[in-house]
Amino acid sequence: MMQGDYLDKLEQLRSLHLAKHRSLIAYSGGIDSTLVAKVAFDVLGDRGFE
Repeated sequence: MMQGDYLDKLEQLRSLHLAKHRSLIAYSGGIDSTLVAKVAFDVLGDRGFE
């Protein structure tokens, strides 16, 4: 994949979190779940987690 493709996917992930206003992340400690959790926190901050 080209860098632009990764940036497009990252923006799609951000948009998904913004559309939902809250997220539940199943965190396994791997790189995939770590990225999803980090993006969710960056977008939602503390308000999106319980």
